[in-house]
Amino acid sequence: ISAGTGSLGSAAAEAAQWNAVINTFNLSLASSYNGLSGNLATNSSSPVLNGVTQLFYNNGNSVSSLGASGQIISSNQGQGLIGVYSSSSAVPEPSTMLLMAGALAGLGLYRRNRG
Repeated sequence: ISAGTGSLGSAAAEAAQWNAVINTFNLSLASSYNGLSGNLATNSSSPVLNGVTQLFYNNGNSVSSLGASGQIISSNQGQGLIGVYSSSSAVPEPSTMLLMAGALAGLGLYRRNRG
């Protein structure tokens, strides 16, 4: 999921749309844009970002955790940039987990650019 695209006209509208989905995975988007821009370090040891040292951001919705299974794996200036869902079940379903993690990693890849 990529937030901060401006496709719904405002940060709050975009957060409300996506929160209906990602709250189920203990993640939440802020209702305002965070103002972060540029190539930012991923600062993560998560396998989702293995080999990725930085990503480009341009003013998007920050992500936060609502519970233990929602994890922030990359942040900058106190703002969550990439969140993933981590199941506590004994036998995780890797393909679904990887797909969800990849989709949430997209949060940080696309940011809105208003000039």
